Formats: sequence, structure tokens, C-alpha cells
Amino acid sequence: MLYIAAGFLIAHGHLAFTRFLGWLSAADLVIAAGNILTVSLRAPLGLVVAKFNRAPLDTILAPIMVLTWFGFSLWILQATRRKPILAARATAGRSNAMPRTGFAAGLLSVAIAVGGFLQMEMSVGEKARKVAREKFGAQYEYQLTVSWSDRGRIFAMLDGYNAHEIIKAQVDFDP
Repeated sequence: MLYIAAGFLIAHGHLAFTRFLGWLSAADLVIAAGNILTVSLRAPLGLVVAKFNRAPLDTILAPIMVLTWFGFSLWILQATRRKPILAARATAGRSNAMPRTGFAAGLLSVAIAVGGFLQMEMSVGEKARKVAREKFGAQYEYQLTVSWSDRGRIFAMLDGYNAHEIIKAQVDFDP
């Protein structure tokens, strides 16, 4: 919706908005690329295969949506960097610099997300898997999806999967 409003404003000569839109697209571009590059952290191959066996269309559409998001962000960024727009911005006394801070903000966002995931994995991952195996069985592999603490206890959500099924497993334990 924001991109539609931005297109309307740009079409009506709001050159200041092209800078913001270029910045946002640069950030989105890096976030989408980070999403593509870190998928193996969030979903190991066994889980992807189990999801494909359970819902093939959903499994195929998810990466297509991310690649579309990447392509759309790239297209918008290129559109804000076209010669007529840059010339109009220069004539109006506005900056034509590449939105480096947008790329940096996207990279920072990806770094925070990956760092948060790795910190969660290192701090509670193995213990959560051990408790899940005891509670739900060793016939599943477990992928940690989220963890939190409340009143001195650690809670974790995991995806349990094998060749035949996927389960949602919630466990809690003392730190």
C-alpha cells in the first residue's frame, strides 16, 4: 500500500518522496536477500522436505514470494535511480546520492535478526530439543522457532518433524 501511495506522490512531482522510496527499497532489497541467504538457519532441509510432503504448493510459493519481494524492491530502487528522476532532483537542489543508509539499515536489520536467532539457539536450543524429545518422542527432529522466559522458566516453541509429519511442540524448563 505504501508503494502505491509513493507512486502517486512521485507521479505528482513530490521529489522528496523519491529519496525516501529509494531508501526504503534499498533496505527491503537487503532484507529480502538476507531472508534468502539465511533460510537454512530457520528451516533445515529435513523440515523443508517434510513441509513439501505436507503442503507442496505452500512450500513452493514461499520462496517465490520472497524472490518477488526482492525483484519488486530492485525494480522500485532502479525506478528511483532513473536519469529523468535524478535530473529533476538535481534541478530542485536535492541529493542524488545512492541510498547507502537504506542498505545499511537493511543490513543492520538482517544482522539483528540473525544474531537474535543464533543467540536464542545457543542459549536454549539444545536444552529445548532435549526436553522436546523427552516429551514428544525421539522419532522427530526439532527446530527451535521461538523462546521466551516468564517467572524464571524458559518456554520454547519447536517444529518437530520426520518424513511423515510435522508437529508443533511447546516445552518449558528451568534455566
